[in-house]
Amino acid sequence: MPKPTCSVDGCEQPRRKRSWCASHYSQQRQSGNPPEPFKYKWGQPEARPFIPKPNHKRAVCTVVGCATGAHGGGLCVKHYTRQLRYGDVEFVQRARSELQPCVVCGSDEKSIKSRRFCSPKCEALFSRHEGNVPDVANCGKCGSAIYLSSAANNGRRRHSNIKLCDECRPWHPSIPGVPSVAELVNRDGPNCSICGDPVDMTLRARVDGYMGPSIDHILPRSLGGSDEPENLALAHLSCNMQKSNRVA
Repeated sequence: MPKPTCSVDGCEQPRRKRSWCASHYSQQRQSGNPPEPFKYKWGQPEARPFIPKPNHKRAVCTVVGCATGAHGGGLCVKHYTRQLRYGDVEFVQRARSELQPCVVCGSDEKSIKSRRFCSPKCEALFSRHEGNVPDVANCGKCGSAIYLSSAANNGRRRHSNIKLCDECRPWHPSIPGVPSVAELVNRDGPNCSICGDPVDMTLRARVDGYMGPSIDHILPRSLGGSDEPENLALAHLSCNMQKSNRVA
């Protein structure tokens, strides 16, 4: 036996309450009048006719030189946030243009809250040394000068508590007694122990290329080799990587 349908003309939905379907019953509850047939039926192509919208161009931020889309008040998200925080976008731009370089590292990247330092690290370093941040430190092994303001191998400012220079620093600082690259050069000469070509000591391994100096284990550690000075030799980084854990 087929289920009874809605009593409204043209509606084939199942009857729920007062001989109407759920949609027409809700229509009657909201309007208070007897339900009327829907103009469009679900599933029909003409149920939702396509109405093309005008091609509006996206508004651009009103700040001069900013091409980002406007978010609120004619400003982009960045300038809108600055206006809420500081009250004036032009003041923020003017303050940034008048900022001086960082007093510690000389960087030009600064924030509005800290006009003297570029980062909390520089501010902590300035506070630790009471304003007299050292620029030069002495190597504890050879006594040569270490310029802290110059970038290290990772591109950052050298730490003020550095103890050894690049030539005196061993390949693994946690192992005492391991000779450095400079000591291997004084002992065996500047030639590579694998290919025999001279090693350019001015290059930094993995920074200026793979022809920089490195320390090679004659008998690899994976085969039982030790970190004794007799088992270490100077080699190009590329030659050392090609040798891997083989015995030359």
